Amino acid sequence: MTLSVSPAGRGDQRAAALRGRVSPPLAFLAVTTLMFGLVPYLASGIVVGGFDVFNGLKSFSSWGLVALALGLTMLIGEFDLSVLGSYGFGALVAVKLGGHNPLVGLGCAVAMGFFVGLAQSTLMTRLKLSSVPVTLGGLLVLLGLTYRISDGKDVPFENINFGLAIDSTVGGVISVRGVITLAVCLVVGLLLSYTAAGRLIRAVGGDRTASESIGLPVDRTVISVFCVSGMFSALAGGMSAFALASAQASIGFQPLSYAVTAALIGGVSLSGGKGSIAGITAAAVSLSLLQGIFQVMSVQVYYSDVILGLLLAVVAGVQGPGLRSLLAARSARHGTAAATT
Repeated sequence: MTLSVSPAGRGDQRAAALRGRVSPPLAFLAVTTLMFGLVPYLASGIVVGGFDVFNGLKSFSSWGLVALALGLTMLIGEFDLSVLGSYGFGALVAVKLGGHNPLVGLGCAVAMGFFVGLAQSTLMTRLKLSSVPVTLGGLLVLLGLTYRISDGKDVPFENINFGLAIDSTVGGVISVRGVITLAVCLVVGLLLSYTAAGRLIRAVGGDRTASESIGLPVDRTVISVFCVSGMFSALAGGMSAFALASAQASIGFQPLSYAVTAALIGGVSLSGGKGSIAGITAAAVSLSLLQGIFQVMSVQVYYSDVILGLLLAVVAGVQGPGLRSLLAARSARHGTAAATT
């Protein structure tokens, strides 16, 4: 007996195959790259050049590692709100201790981030606490310390030459710190994809109970990821402070909203276990270029915040179980109707 497939069924099969080949974060990157070149020209006659690309990628250079840090904790089913605090306090530590030797300042900032992650994750694993209240407390403590130590004022970084060097262009389109961010993302992506540690992270995020039942080191994995999260966030803060020639007393919440949106658009599941570093990186670059469009066109910055908020709401809705159930039910009804025709 020969089974026939309806045209609608063949269309569904082609769509599914296309989704399997095209990563949504990479598709989003392609669209935003095209928009970055076309929208300013079509709207205002502005031809985008290398300097505009450099400015457009500044958000990625500043906050890409924060997105990576948050995304890693989401992969294990947790949520590290303190990445924002580590970013801000890391900037202050780097500036305060790196005046004579910036690398020492960065090293101290990274060490601080490590111990912040260690303290929070140890508390979480020992007392079986949720990451949200613990890291919210960590965020508030770090923001308070940053404001108190800086006396509510921006702290200048005197080594201007190093700041200029770390923010200088590579290939005319990205800064040195942006290249460092890309390199870190590449290394972490390879480790996550091809090492036992990467498989362990996905296993813990996918089903923590099952991982514990077969003897996997769940607590040690959680602690390690949070330590790395703190280190990456503090490193990002230190490099940004050097590039801006100051550590800011009040950094706002834009780095955190950028990181959350990049992780979600990058395909990291809210329930853990799913997502890739390549996806997070592509989404982070896309968001940076999207913000760059407004810079090129001299549009008020709050429009960028509105777009970011809308994207976050849309992605959260797409990942929600309610929408997936609705689409699955609709697909099942469509399949049944096609089979009877």
